[in-house]
Amino acid sequence: MRRANQYRLIKDGKPFIINAHKDKSKISLVSANQAKKLISASKKYVLLFLRENQSGD
Repeated sequence: MRRANQYRLIKDGKPFIINAHKDKSKISLVSANQAKKLISASKKYVLLFLRENQSGD
């Protein structure tokens, strides 16, 4: 049985397991436009969006 909040992704035939966890820092939500400006200015961040696999694997 898989752990709760664990996601299995397959990219280019390689399986990856992503463990979700709560963020320890308290960051307020920002709009998409604000985040885009922040990331463009710093050039140090990569956004990663993951969605749970709903196929029931």
